[in-house]
Amino acid sequence: MSKGRYEPISYDLLREASQLNRRNYQRSALIIAVAALEVGAKECVARIVPDAAWLVNEAPMPPVTSILKAFLPQMFDSMSIPKTYTIPKKTLTHIETIVKARNTFVHTFPRRERYEKAVAETTFLKVEETVNVVRDVLLLLDIYAGNFKAYERLTSTMVQLLNEQNGNKPLPPLVRPQDPGRPGLSGERRAGDRDR
Repeated sequence: MSKGRYEPISYDLLREASQLNRRNYQRSALIIAVAALEVGAKECVARIVPDAAWLVNEAPMPPVTSILKAFLPQMFDSMSIPKTYTIPKKTLTHIETIVKARNTFVHTFPRRERYEKAVAETTFLKVEETVNVVRDVLLLLDIYAGNFKAYERLTSTMVQLLNEQNGNKPLPPLVRPQDPGRPGLSGERRAGDRDR
């Protein structure tokens, strides 16, 4: 990061989740990965709706799955993001599963059978895959907030899911809206184009 700029907290948390997973602390890794996703969703909403930043930081938020499935797609037109960049259904299903497992670990009275079921689901999920899914969603949230370079960091799995969602046609270009006060922000950019 350049001097004076900080990496979003969501990515910092995700890095911690990845480190915990490598040390074989899978439950902790899953809990921190979901926290990273929740923080990332709040960061995104605050960036795309600056007037809501205070509310986002001070008030309880709806479940992250609701933000990803219902709120953000409604904002696409105002963000100049083609709907084909919507988070894929397969990814949303994965997120719903990990959020449910995290909630069992964190919010449920510790009944042994529920706990063991959550442990089994976590093992089945392969936490490393979960970390990658969360990273891809955080990158999509960055795209929604106007950081089109984030596309270049998506995994090939996510790019394939986005292409399938678009009928296996090339993804439409990401276009920055014209901002008369800041020259140079407008212009077409096809997903994957490199800056010169």
